[in-house]
Amino acid sequence: ITAQPSPIKYVYLSCRYYPLLTWPIIMWGFVGNHDPNFCIRMVHVLYILLIPYQLTSQVVMILRSWAFTGRRISVAILLGISYVILVGAEIWVFATGVGICMSIHFNLRVQT
Repeated sequence: ITAQPSPIKYVYLSCRYYPLLTWPIIMWGFVGNHDPNFCIRMVHVLYILLIPYQLTSQVVMILRSWAFTGRRISVAILLGISYVILVGAEIWVFATGVGICMSIHFNLRVQT
């Protein structure tokens, strides 16, 4: 007997297997020997790929916490508001406020 697929199962599977799909791209972007112009263009893409790492795991934890507290609506509202704040902070920090300190990165690369 198998259970019907539920949204929590999809979130859990994405939380578990999304990193396996994106990790090679992220490692190539961070560790590869790229020129400065490519790094400037690629940094936002890499950080956008990293956002679901934290967001999906937080959804799993929120749903488990909500279920553990007896599915009380007050807890759901509190956790939902907290999650919306987290999503806003993630998007603001990782998708818009990312910069590369070119002098540190490329001076270290030339010296080594």
